[in-house]
Amino acid sequence: MKQLILFTLVLTTALTSTAQDSIQAVFSVLDICDGSEAVFTNTSKVPSKFGSANYTWTFGDGTTSTSQFPTHVYKLDDPAYGQSFTIKLVVQSKSFPMEIDSTYRVIEVFPNPNAYFEWDVNNYGNTQEVVIDSQATTDASNLYQWTLAGSVKSSEVSPVFPHEKVSPYLDGSTYDFTLFIRTMNSCESTYKTDFSYNPLSVSNTEISKVKIYPNPSSGELFFSTSLSDVKVRDLRGAEVYNQAGVSTSIDLNLSPGVYILEATKDAKHVAQRLVIE
Repeated sequence: MKQLILFTLVLTTALTSTAQDSIQAVFSVLDICDGSEAVFTNTSKVPSKFGSANYTWTFGDGTTSTSQFPTHVYKLDDPAYGQSFTIKLVVQSKSFPMEIDSTYRVIEVFPNPNAYFEWDVNNYGNTQEVVIDSQATTDASNLYQWTLAGSVKSSEVSPVFPHEKVSPYLDGSTYDFTLFIRTMNSCESTYKTDFSYNPLSVSNTEISKVKIYPNPSSGELFFSTSLSDVKVRDLRGAEVYNQAGVSTSIDLNLSPGVYILEATKDAKHVAQRLVIE
């Protein structure tokens, strides 16, 4: 019995010693949101007898790195859907005896919410209330922070701003109207648009419908009438194109996807959804 215990102890010690003398590929990484930077924590073991080692990373999206402590930005194939990527790390000694080890991890990349919205005003004659006319994301599990004119706030999914709160801003001046969304996975998006409404001059604040063609487009767009101050935003609300002055056409050099064109025509706000192929 003593001999068996002694043999077991010797075998355990030998295996532990062998493991400690071998290269071990080890790393960790946290799940991230679309467009965010993944940070890889490399805790690989390289015994001193090997001197140093080469590190080869395969990030699962067709890209690689040879850095010991890399970072990498992941972009979803479709920004509306999450995606998994399998990461491989290979650690190989630079000196002889040559030794190699590898390991895998999976990272989840979550989609960012689409904060785009359009507003409208319900006019009851002497009173008006601001409502959300259209909205891209309405998931009740998200955090919503609406801010109108820097002071009128709401945390509802699709709020109605009553007259007593918005009346100071119904003066025809232009104010910021912002929506911030955070998902349960801590992915965030912000969209900001202009709010301008004068109950004494409703015709100046109506949303004007203008034909914009072709749509879908490869990038070159034509307007059925002249537009001024043309802006194009992606679905996260980021401005990707801006042309001051009056235009009858624009030529966009954008990645394929869905965008929002905003402009002004005869003091009226124009908003149009674009598809770039």
